[in-house]
Amino acid sequence: MTYNLNYFRSQVRRVIDTAPTHVTITRDVWVSDGYGGRKRDTKGGIVRSDLRCVFDNASSPNLSVNASDGGRVLSQNSIRLLILWEQGLDIRRDDTVTVLVSDRKYRVTEVNNILEQNILLEVKLEVKD
Repeated sequence: MTYNLNYFRSQVRRVIDTAPTHVTITRDVWVSDGYGGRKRDTKGGIVRSDLRCVFDNASSPNLSVNASDGGRVLSQNSIRLLILWEQGLDIRRDDTVTVLVSDRKYRVTEVNNILEQNILLEVKLEVKD
Protein backbone atom coordinates (compact mmCIF):
# COMPACT_ATOMS: atom_id res chain seq x y z
CA MET A 1 0.00 0.00 0.00
CA THR A 2 1.37 3.40 -0.93
CA TYR A 3 0.64 6.73 0.69
CA ASN A 4 0.23 10.07 -0.99
CA LEU A 5 2.63 12.03 1.22
CA ASN A 6 1.68 15.38 -0.28
CA TYR A 7 -1.95 14.76 0.67
CA PHE A 8 -1.02 13.98 4.28
CA ARG A 9 1.32 16.99 4.48
CA SER A 10 -1.47 19.27 3.24
CA GLN A 11 -3.89 17.83 5.82
CA VAL A 12 -1.39 18.36 8.65
CA ARG A 13 -0.71 21.89 7.42
CA ARG A 14 -4.47 22.58 7.38
CA VAL A 15 -4.86 21.38 11.00
CA ILE A 16 -1.93 23.53 12.15
CA ASP A 17 -3.29 26.58 10.31
CA THR A 18 -6.66 26.13 12.03
CA ALA A 19 -5.34 26.91 15.53
CA PRO A 20 -1.60 27.66 15.42
CA THR A 21 0.65 28.36 18.38
CA HIS A 22 3.72 30.47 17.67
CA VAL A 23 6.92 29.41 19.46
CA THR A 24 10.59 30.30 19.43
CA ILE A 25 13.19 27.56 19.86
CA THR A 26 16.59 28.47 21.31
CA ARG A 27 19.68 26.48 22.18
CA ASP A 28 22.22 27.28 24.90
CA VAL A 29 25.59 28.31 23.47
CA TRP A 30 28.67 27.63 25.56
CA VAL A 31 31.86 29.72 25.31
CA SER A 32 35.24 29.47 27.02
CA ASP A 33 35.54 31.30 30.32
CA GLY A 34 39.29 31.81 29.90
CA TYR A 35 40.22 29.44 32.74
CA GLY A 36 39.80 26.10 31.00
CA GLY A 37 36.07 25.85 31.68
CA ARG A 38 33.00 27.03 29.87
CA LYS A 39 30.12 29.36 30.54
CA ARG A 40 26.74 29.94 28.99
CA ASP A 41 26.68 32.74 26.42
CA THR A 42 24.13 35.40 27.33
CA LYS A 43 22.86 35.75 23.76
CA GLY A 44 21.98 32.10 23.15
CA GLY A 45 21.49 30.58 19.74
CA ILE A 46 18.12 30.88 18.07
CA VAL A 47 17.24 27.65 16.27
CA ARG A 48 13.93 28.93 14.91
CA SER A 49 11.86 32.02 15.61
CA ASP A 50 8.08 32.29 15.15
CA LEU A 51 7.52 28.61 14.35
CA ARG A 52 3.86 27.61 13.82
CA CYS A 53 2.76 24.42 15.56
CA VAL A 54 0.00 22.80 17.60
CA PHE A 55 0.46 22.91 21.39
CA ASP A 56 -1.02 19.82 23.04
CA ASN A 57 -1.10 19.68 26.84
CA ALA A 58 -3.88 17.12 27.18
CA SER A 59 -2.30 14.03 25.64
CA SER A 60 -2.96 11.10 27.91
CA PRO A 61 -1.56 8.11 25.97
CA ASN A 62 1.99 9.00 27.03
CA LEU A 63 1.73 9.31 30.78
CA SER A 64 4.98 10.00 32.58
CA VAL A 65 5.43 8.45 36.01
CA ASN A 66 6.30 10.97 38.71
CA ALA A 67 6.43 8.87 41.88
CA SER A 68 4.98 5.82 43.50
CA ASP A 69 3.86 5.69 47.08
CA GLY A 70 2.46 2.55 48.69
CA GLY A 71 1.65 0.87 45.39
CA ARG A 72 0.00 3.95 43.88
CA VAL A 73 1.41 5.54 40.76
CA LEU A 74 1.03 9.29 40.44
CA SER A 75 1.16 10.48 36.84
CA GLN A 76 0.51 13.55 34.75
CA ASN A 77 -0.34 14.32 31.17
CA SER A 78 2.61 15.02 28.92
CA ILE A 79 3.04 18.31 27.08
CA ARG A 80 4.01 18.20 23.42
CA LEU A 81 4.25 20.19 20.23
CA LEU A 82 3.17 18.90 16.84
CA ILE A 83 5.22 20.56 14.10
CA LEU A 84 5.04 20.17 10.33
CA TRP A 85 8.35 18.61 9.24
CA GLU A 86 10.70 20.87 7.28
CA GLN A 87 14.08 20.25 5.71
CA GLY A 88 16.78 21.71 7.94
CA LEU A 89 14.65 22.00 11.09
CA ASP A 90 17.04 20.83 13.80
CA ILE A 91 15.42 20.46 17.24
CA ARG A 92 17.47 18.64 19.90
CA ARG A 93 17.12 17.57 23.50
CA ASP A 94 17.64 20.36 26.05
CA ASP A 95 16.58 23.09 23.61
CA THR A 96 14.31 25.75 25.08
CA VAL A 97 10.84 26.35 23.63
CA THR A 98 9.21 29.70 24.41
CA VAL A 99 5.51 30.13 23.67
CA LEU A 100 5.27 33.67 22.33
CA VAL A 101 1.76 34.47 23.60
CA SER A 102 2.30 33.47 27.23
CA ASP A 103 6.13 33.72 27.48
CA ARG A 104 6.22 30.27 29.15
CA LYS A 105 9.45 28.32 28.73
CA TYR A 106 9.70 24.55 28.25
CA ARG A 107 12.64 22.18 27.85
CA VAL A 108 12.67 19.64 25.02
CA THR A 109 12.91 16.08 26.34
CA GLU A 110 12.32 14.07 23.18
CA VAL A 111 11.88 14.62 19.43
CA ASN A 112 10.10 12.00 17.29
CA ASN A 113 9.61 11.93 13.54
CA ILE A 114 6.17 10.29 13.42
CA LEU A 115 6.31 7.05 11.37
CA GLU A 116 9.69 8.22 9.97
CA GLN A 117 7.78 9.69 7.02
CA ASN A 118 9.04 13.31 7.31
CA ILE A 119 5.50 14.64 7.72
CA LEU A 120 5.09 15.47 11.40
CA LEU A 121 7.47 16.04 14.31
CA GLU A 122 6.36 15.33 17.86
CA VAL A 123 8.35 17.33 20.41
CA LYS A 124 7.83 16.32 24.04
CA LEU A 125 8.32 19.06 26.63
CA GLU A 126 8.66 19.67 30.33
CA VAL A 127 8.22 22.92 32.23
CA LYS A 128 11.47 24.85 32.65
CA ASP A 129 12.03 26.80 35.85
